[in-house]
Amino acid sequence: MGEARRSQRQMEGFREAINCCSFKDLGYCGPEYTWSNMQEGVNRMCLRLDRALATQDWINCYKDMRVHHLVESTSDHVALLLSDSLAQEKPRRRFQFEAMWTRREECRDIIKEAWAGNVRAATPGDIVAGLKRCADDLSS
Repeated sequence: MGEARRSQRQMEGFREAINCCSFKDLGYCGPEYTWSNMQEGVNRMCLRLDRALATQDWINCYKDMRVHHLVESTSDHVALLLSDSLAQEKPRRRFQFEAMWTRREECRDIIKEAWAGNVRAATPGDIVAGLKRCADDLSS
């Protein structure tokens, strides 16, 4: 979308390299373009600059791989994620502290131990580290 001038010689060299290596474009899921000049109106330019290429042998070995265009609003480029659609992990449930744990003896001991020792809780980073340790210990 928009006008982008490229050197014909560069484009021919790129196509020649792709053909020489027998690369195939893996396609994509998501937005059509991977780059924008971040301008509005008639000056706006969007291109699909970023691509994932592979040989047919690779494609045959990894049949379920997909390329996803991930939108990030602060960048002029879209990130590419290559994933196996069959092997995606289920997202972990977010840990949420429950007040009832403080009433159970075994949980109180886990909480005390997680916060004891080297946790200073002097900075937000210290607090996050303590919470993570506490969450990990209570979750196991």
